[in-house]
Amino acid sequence: GYVDLERTVLHTTDTVFEIGSVSNQFPATLLLKLMEERKLSLDDPIGKFVKALHTEWRQITLRNLLNHTSGVPDIEEIFGYESYRKQFTVAEIIKVASSRPMPFATGTKSQYSNTNYYLLGLAVQTLERRTYSESLQERIFKPLGMTHTQESDPWAIIPNRAAGYRINEQGELVNR
Repeated sequence: GYVDLERTVLHTTDTVFEIGSVSNQFPATLLLKLMEERKLSLDDPIGKFVKALHTEWRQITLRNLLNHTSGVPDIEEIFGYESYRKQFTVAEIIKVASSRPMPFATGTKSQYSNTNYYLLGLAVQTLERRTYSESLQERIFKPLGMTHTQESDPWAIIPNRAAGYRINEQGELVNR
């Protein structure tokens, strides 16, 4: 199919796609590697690695974040899908997400939250003492020969990147 409807560009084997939440396997893999190296336990609280957290969140475990039983509000739900075109600081994301009440008590329910994996990425950064993106490249992408894989960056010029589309409220296909 087409990867750019405006220019009628067809998909090729070199097309680069954003994969969204399918990429949650990457922070999970990094965390499990760090666990194997005895640098953390899945029962460690996130507050051990991310200091500037809402009090209610500090004792949530890495395990709760991994399996979406944390009760932490979903940042994408708060900001909306269009927020991916904006850049926010860590402090802004934590402040906005923690301004909302937790929809359920930690461990009592499971509900998908992008904030969970964002926080796990911050824990990886703390433990690795480098950016999350650098950890992805060095520990996963390079060893596996994933030369066209990187952290999403809406501002970067990425050759062969497929355009993103969504269906609006009227059922029309529009740019994302």
